[in-house]
Amino acid sequence: MKLGEAITRLKHLDLHLERLASRLINDHKEGRPLTPILSEVESIANRARDIKASINWTRQQIAADGVPIGTYVVKREYLLKMADVLFEVSTPDIRAKVDELVQAANEVDVIIQTVNWSVDLQVPEITAPEEEIAPEEE
Repeated sequence: MKLGEAITRLKHLDLHLERLASRLINDHKEGRPLTPILSEVESIANRARDIKASINWTRQQIAADGVPIGTYVVKREYLLKMADVLFEVSTPDIRAKVDELVQAANEVDVIIQTVNWSVDLQVPEITAPEEEIAPEEE
């Protein structure tokens, strides 16, 4: 599966969880058993968690121009946040700065999307931590 496909699946799983939350509330109000929905919530949440972990892992392992894709994702996020903050001020120089920030975010997004649809999702190897050995009591 490509990284971009995993991101799309994660969005679908998150939407599914939101719908299940609504069903859970409605079923609770109606006095219906919650166990079947709770089981589904747990299953979907676990799948979403695993995909999210793999997405984050892949983003840190794969680089473009020597920079991890995860770093590009953060850069895009904060370029857009700055643009949103400045957008509220309506002066020509600030509007020009907003345009520059949005353009920069779009350029970063092209890098991210190129990688997302050309790189396979990597699944990190997860090992259980070794059990701690309790100190002997004297």
